[in-house]
Amino acid sequence: MPPSSPLAQTVNDLLSALAAPVFVLVLHILRVLFLTEYHELDMLMHFLGGASILVAGLVAGSRLRRRGLIPADLPPWLAAFALIGLVGLVGIAWEFFEFATDYAAQTQAQGGLKDTMADLALDLLGGMSALLVAPWFAQRMKK
Repeated sequence: MPPSSPLAQTVNDLLSALAAPVFVLVLHILRVLFLTEYHELDMLMHFLGGASILVAGLVAGSRLRRRGLIPADLPPWLAAFALIGLVGLVGIAWEFFEFATDYAAQTQAQGGLKDTMADLALDLLGGMSALLVAPWFAQRMKK
């Protein structure tokens, strides 16, 4: 079998990294379309969204490390800090998106400051939870 082209490897890496967040996004869209009265599901979506972004960061980091684009001796605490920062950044971007849709399309995606802060906290909690179980999951995958 001929070796993959660098472009094919990049596309494969990107698809692998984005699989979890795209899955959660599809769940979120289905919730918005069919289950709007269940606010608790919004909280679950933010938790799962944070976890999925962290998983995407782990997958992308692993692929970049394999290609030598991230140092192999990167301290774990620094990788964890960067991953949680990524989760927070994506959560903030999502809240800006919700604000923009509320403003431009007169939707009600944001329920006020309390809702926004809870959303961001759940994003981070989901990311931290995924970070805590990632080593256990990685060990199980090696077996």
